Amino acid sequence: MKIILLITLFFISACTKKYTQYTVIDKRNFDAERPEATNAPPMIRAKYEKEEFCEGQILFNKNAHKITESSVRALVQHSCPGSQYLIDAKITKIWWTALVYSRSCVTLESYCPQKRKK
Repeated sequence: MKIILLITLFFISACTKKYTQYTVIDKRNFDAERPEATNAPPMIRAKYEKEEFCEGQILFNKNAHKITESSVRALVQHSCPGSQYLIDAKITKIWWTALVYSRSCVTLESYCPQKRKK
């Protein structure tokens, strides 16, 4: 009986995962929909930062996926305070649903820059 329940849950659940890599992010001009090259000064990686935001949804009470999509810019702004750039950033978006519950998460992993000494 447990096997039938697990198989049923497997077929009525779904999960998606999307990665986006960025070499350099200019926090002032960041647009997740249009990644573009920035003319950043030469920098090296310093401190590793990880920011995450998740939102849950039961039935149709709100749109968790849309809420997490709109939080990406805030995560970029919050990461590496005092710096204009993020280096070697990776944005991971995960969305899953099972029966009546959905959950959407976005994770930003990046390194804070340190200017190179000439």
